[in-house]
Amino acid sequence: MGLQSLLYYAALSWLPTIFQDRGDSAVTAGNLLALMGVGNLVTSLIVPVLAHRRPSQRGLVVPSLIGTAAGLAGSLWAPLSTAPFWVLVLGVSQGSCLGLAIFFMMARAPNAGVAASLSAFAQSVGYLAASAGPLEVGLLHTATGSWNIPVILLLVLCAAELATGVLAGRPLVLPAATRAAGAGRPDRS
Repeated sequence: MGLQSLLYYAALSWLPTIFQDRGDSAVTAGNLLALMGVGNLVTSLIVPVLAHRRPSQRGLVVPSLIGTAAGLAGSLWAPLSTAPFWVLVLGVSQGSCLGLAIFFMMARAPNAGVAASLSAFAQSVGYLAASAGPLEVGLLHTATGSWNIPVILLLVLCAAELATGVLAGRPLVLPAATRAAGAGRPDRS
């Protein structure tokens, strides 16, 4: 959840600036960002349904993260005339990653209580970690004067998300929470 959110918010924050630095107008850069949002919408709704129908979600995780990495790389290094394609790939892939991240919180829990706890932990820690993403990308850009190093960092984070996503995509359910002997009872000694 944290890596997915960090990659999403970094792209959301800096993609228009990247396109403007590459020579696009502010209007075109904004339209490209809107196109990314369209891609997000479509797959964030469809992928959890597809994931629910499979015992293992690895077959959804891998193309989603390859697409995220390809969309990021294409947005910076591919010819500017192909930007709509790369931004749509990025949006579709990131929407898929969001749908999977939320799906995993529900699907890996043995009951509603564990699902709520897992969701609270993953989202609070995940969004806290993700909040640093746009700032760090901006600081790297300022320090290097280029978008190459920040985007390479995002690609490394895609690899880390791929590794964790493949693990999360295994067909398993977490064990149910059990109370330790005597937990919750007052001491009567």
